[in-house]
Amino acid sequence: MTGILWLVPITPIAVSAIYPNTQRQHVTLAYGVERKDYENIIGLSASVGILEECWNDEVQTVSVVLQSWLPCNNLHPHITISWVDSSAPVMSNLMLQGEHYSKALDGSVLPCMVEFLEWTDPVDPHKWRDRSPAICKQPGCDKTTRSLTGYCRSHRPATKYR
Repeated sequence: MTGILWLVPITPIAVSAIYPNTQRQHVTLAYGVERKDYENIIGLSASVGILEECWNDEVQTVSVVLQSWLPCNNLHPHITISWVDSSAPVMSNLMLQGEHYSKALDGSVLPCMVEFLEWTDPVDPHKWRDRSPAICKQPGCDKTTRSLTGYCRSHRPATKYR
């Protein structure tokens, strides 16, 4: 069965959502994979180190460090905390690769469990495609951005959430 291999905190991280949309907290380890390939680790306990809260005008995450034995297909392991209506949790990956704000957290260790979420409906893995960088809409600015607003961090309109 195809699905998502993820790491679920036993107790959710106590970071307040700054945007209106939230989901069950988890670290995506592998997306669109076969359960049989991970049977040996599903159900095991693991822990993550809490590093920092990160956000831009679309998404908010907590970046984490994983134990070395855990597989992870994301360049920047994280837990998505919240996102705006015009965005999606998957945009956390792009945010962490580009411009964003951050605030150091306490560095605590969070106990988790390795779980597998099986897809019950056909899922289009390309529904959320990475946006290509674009030049900022501000006249005279040549900075690139992946923001939904089309503006770089220097020219982005203020958000009402933070």
